[in-house]
Amino acid sequence: MKIFASGSRVPARLRDAFAGAGVALYVEYGAREASGISSTYPLDLDPSLETVGPPLPTAELEIVDGDGNPAPRGEIGEIRVRTTAMIHAYHGDPVATARHFKDGWFHPGDLGSLTANGSLCLHGRADDMMNMNGIKIFPAEIERLLEGDPAVRAAAAFALPSSVHGEIPVAAVELHDPATLSVAALLARARERLGVRSPRKIFVVDALPRNATGKILRRELVSLLSQPNVRDE
Repeated sequence: MKIFASGSRVPARLRDAFAGAGVALYVEYGAREASGISSTYPLDLDPSLETVGPPLPTAELEIVDGDGNPAPRGEIGEIRVRTTAMIHAYHGDPVATARHFKDGWFHPGDLGSLTANGSLCLHGRADDMMNMNGIKIFPAEIERLLEGDPAVRAAAAFALPSSVHGEIPVAAVELHDPATLSVAALLARARERLGVRSPRKIFVVDALPRNATGKILRRELVSLLSQPNVRDE
């Protein structure tokens, strides 16, 4: 059996489950504006890295810093790509065209890094990056740690406004069984592993808001926190 996944990263625990069941998992990354960009192959898949594979033969991919310069391997930056099937403008929308198409490259608005062997790791949307007192915090690093707990089905990290720090990182988690999780212990583990980048609070929700394709709607999480069935510690 083969399963093809795209749209967001696949947690390591889920990849391990597919491998244990003898299922060949292909994780793909692409965009409507550029078609396919990268893909993993089961024999080369390292579950610990949560990559979306190396660029396809039809794609050229770079990670760049805030000034548009190529970033070193392992450093998180903005993804830009050129493919043989990409478009070069949005019809009737010069503002979006200027934002996403620069010097022959398409900028999908995603953050990523490259492993030593050239595979792409996704770190979320550039718009979702948090800035706390000048410290850049990426949602994916928080989510990977939280989803490493067996009780956590899925996690979403996001920012809440702070009059002191500008923004503070928090997270919402969807659980397999709420009785098996100590939020205090999970917070302590996050502080130990992530330091100042750890979430200040973890909220337990019945279900994370998702769209029709299963993507988490991060923007809706703030309003979700006001519901009476949400708890935090």
